[in-house]
Amino acid sequence: MCQLAPSRAANCGSNDPWEQPRTNARPCATLYNPLLKEEFMTKNELIAAIAEETGKTKTDVSAVLASLGAVVAKTLKSGDDVTLGGVGKLSAAKREAREARNPSTGAMIKVPAKTVVKFKVTKDLADAVA
Repeated sequence: MCQLAPSRAANCGSNDPWEQPRTNARPCATLYNPLLKEEFMTKNELIAAIAEETGKTKTDVSAVLASLGAVVAKTLKSGDDVTLGGVGKLSAAKREAREARNPSTGAMIKVPAKTVVKFKVTKDLADAVA
């Protein structure tokens, strides 16, 4: 089964998204999950789009994204929230230990406590997407 997005299948010489890609074909930047029928923007596509929008080089944008990830991780680890204007709010939340059922065996197992990252989208972005 072809892993290329239908909208990008032409990049690999095929208009049929279900056709197997040629072995010498250049892979498309966006993968396609035929079960979900969704396309995903890759990191390189995001970098290119931001570089085009801002007029900065792809190298500069890539460095900023790498720094963003490190700063967000450090901030969340310290217990503070991160608000990205126009996008949303990232926060760390503690999930308590609990018991759950193993779906394969039906046996009860203990799931340890852990800290998870939560994301709440802004109303403006949610309205823009809807």
